[in-house]
Amino acid sequence: MNPAARDWLERFARHLASERRLSAHTASAYSQDLAALSTWCETQGLADWVDIDSQRVRSFAARSHAGGLATRTRWGGCSTSASKRRSTPATLR
Repeated sequence: MNPAARDWLERFARHLASERRLSAHTASAYSQDLAALSTWCETQGLADWVDIDSQRVRSFAARSHAGGLATRTRWGGCSTSASKRRSTPATLR
């Protein structure tokens, strides 16, 4: 990523903390996810955020998931019904 794109990560982290008033843990998780996305973009030869489309985001998410991170962990949550389906035995669904 180019320097302006990396600078955006820092500005976004400040935005999350000051304007959105997210908890330190939540802001840190967002920052870590975006840093991982930025690193992945560099391996893909993408220099700026505008170079990323939905297909590339899906590819990054799939690789993150394949790397052992659950979708819920990586992307900030899941629906209640999805959580219940995972915790409910298949015979009761």
